Amino acid sequence: LQRRGARTVVVTLGAQGCVLLEEGVAEPEVLACPKVEKVVDTSGAGDCWVGCFAYYLSVGKSMKECCRRAGEIASVSVREKGTQASYPAASDLHPDLLS
Repeated sequence: LQRRGARTVVVTLGAQGCVLLEEGVAEPEVLACPKVEKVVDTSGAGDCWVGCFAYYLSVGKSMKECCRRAGEIASVSVREKGTQASYPAASDLHPDLLS
């Protein structure tokens, strides 16, 4: 993808997190998601990840920080059944994720 013009590439890996390859960085970085002890439903977890990633990118977080935070929030979303209904409220998240 980078040879075709993308400066940054992010590939999601489900429960394993994602791979981030940024322009000028020789090696891709694997960013793990927090381990979830009891997964109830993974439906919508990828959408949750993408939405969170986009939000954090829009407020100026680094690509690595966007990936890390999106992974943490998507990991919370798999603990409940459903798609949008499983997305965590702000009160369900660590305060560091809200700044």
